[in-house]
Amino acid sequence: MVFFGAAYAIRGTLDLNFYPPTIKYERFSAEEDVSMVAYVPIPFAELGEILEENFQFVNSDENRIDLSSIHVLLMQLAEVYLLYSLAKRSAIESPKLLLWDHSISGTLASTDIGILDIEGNPKIKLIGFHEMGRPLLIQDVIIAFSRPWNSDLKIPTPKEFRMYNFVIKEAFEKGTVTLDELSQKSGVSKLRLLNKLKESRRLGKYILMKKEEITTNYEEQPLLIFDEEAQTITFNSRFKGSWEFVVRIFEYICRKLFKEKDPEALIYKRFVEGVERESWLTPDDLRFLIGVGLRALIEEC
Repeated sequence: MVFFGAAYAIRGTLDLNFYPPTIKYERFSAEEDVSMVAYVPIPFAELGEILEENFQFVNSDENRIDLSSIHVLLMQLAEVYLLYSLAKRSAIESPKLLLWDHSISGTLASTDIGILDIEGNPKIKLIGFHEMGRPLLIQDVIIAFSRPWNSDLKIPTPKEFRMYNFVIKEAFEKGTVTLDELSQKSGVSKLRLLNKLKESRRLGKYILMKKEEITTNYEEQPLLIFDEEAQTITFNSRFKGSWEFVVRIFEYICRKLFKEKDPEALIYKRFVEGVERESWLTPDDLRFLIGVGLRALIEEC
């Protein structure tokens, strides 16, 4: 069984000196390798391991259907990583305009798979990934899904859907923010803001907690700390570098897949209830990585 995904970029120039404007395309030179190719073979000897229930890879009809399209997700991840790599080039080398033959909003929507399932378990199996010095936590994923941030464009907005994204950004940028300030800026009552933060689809304890309720357990700490007496919300400094950490995971996995051509790039180590185990990147893991890469690309641009 082989999983394959690839992407290639063409360079173009847009000349506005004439009417109508002209567009010219040219290939990158062989030295400027801008192709992304993943060719991941799964030997027949290892198929038994993939099929074992403890890998939770193809243990249901739904997963089998998902698995049949994993090459499409690898292809999309290759394209996003390629765009991101081009945008990250030096100011002289990076393109002034990026054209991608996908709907950005559609891709963001299709990769926004949620964080917890109905039972409250992580939908993204990558949570627990610990090859970057510490495990990926639910709190990191919440912050990743709250991006992109841009004050000039007023995103994220204080709309009813995921209002906590707006509060997280405000608290992150100011350190501590009062409920009065949040209410004034969002046009939402203080009580409504608090209720939305607490009821956020089973994510409440990871988002907001009273300061006297916080434990020393790092994995159970909230992103936001509520001081009931002072009526303030403070961003938990432990998660200040969370977004950069998630982007590094995206870069690390994509580099293994598309640059190093690692045949075991779809396998990673994570902690599950304190026990280290190897897991396969699931389709939802790939959707999460695509979503992270696209958000990082938007912010880079």
